[in-house]
Amino acid sequence: MRKLLLLEDDISLIDGLAYSLKKNGFDIEIARTIKEAERLIERGTEFALFLFDVTLPDGNGFTLCEKLRESGNPVPIIFLTASDEETSVIRGLDCGGDGELFAASYKTHVRSRNLEAYVYRVSIRGGYTGRDGVLPATAGESL
Repeated sequence: MRKLLLLEDDISLIDGLAYSLKKNGFDIEIARTIKEAERLIERGTEFALFLFDVTLPDGNGFTLCEKLRESGNPVPIIFLTASDEETSVIRGLDCGGDGELFAASYKTHVRSRNLEAYVYRVSIRGGYTGRDGVLPATAGESL
């Protein structure tokens, strides 16, 4: 079973995503704030994937991603966002993220096990190794 950290503050999305992810074989830790996520990460749990909401009560997922990448954390990061604006996608990739899921497609990607395939694909490419290393998912790539 793959361990995943879901950083999301919207209870209704947490319920739906957690249900779908668990049904598809993921073991999930849930954080509703950046501080909670940082505590879970610092605890030393080996996560296969991070799913970060972009807009959170105590900051944004992009900033946490930058912090993790600066510290050398290689775990793939997918952003959950309601915005499909190109600037949001570019910001996510520029800060070290590996891709984005848009609100309209959360359940489709989770239900179809695309996240599991994505974790595998990133792991065989060696995980995130910096902007000059492994290429992240592009804006149009289906996870």
